[in-house]
Amino acid sequence: FSVSIGVEVDGVPSVGVVYDSTAGEMFSAIRGQGAWLNGEPIRVSGVRELGMSLTGTGFGYDPAYRLQQGKVFAHIIGRVRDIRRGGSAALELCGVACGRLEAFYEQGINKWDATAGIVIIREAGGLADRVEPPEVPTRADGNGHVVVAAGTREVYDDLRALVVSASNEANR
Repeated sequence: FSVSIGVEVDGVPSVGVVYDSTAGEMFSAIRGQGAWLNGEPIRVSGVRELGMSLTGTGFGYDPAYRLQQGKVFAHIIGRVRDIRRGGSAALELCGVACGRLEAFYEQGINKWDATAGIVIIREAGGLADRVEPPEVPTRADGNGHVVVAAGTREVYDDLRALVVSASNEANR
């Protein structure tokens, strides 16, 4: 678990703070000013191949939706180096920002779980964004967006394309 505070200005993630009380780590970023871990600058990993990427993900609480997420996971697991699931999307996004992970994706993630991590990744030199319907299917509860993040353009583009394709395939 973590404490995650993200601020959007005109819909753009602009300030992010994520605190991991168990590790005593505070990640922070301000748009245009860089990203830090406990006051020290951080940077994303330079890995450029999806197949070499340690990738984080998460799963929802609704059993029916987890089945759909599992179908997407099945498409991705064989195309990345390995998958990790820490349980806190905000911390996993920060893992991308400081190079512990090369990539992250999660379907149906809430804005409040992702906004801080998105700005922290971007300020650490990576790419992170929400993929919205109609590009990906909408869940029954209306939460359809997916967050995709990576340290490099090559990994981001490949993972994003794979997640969009697998999400649509799993929803058929």
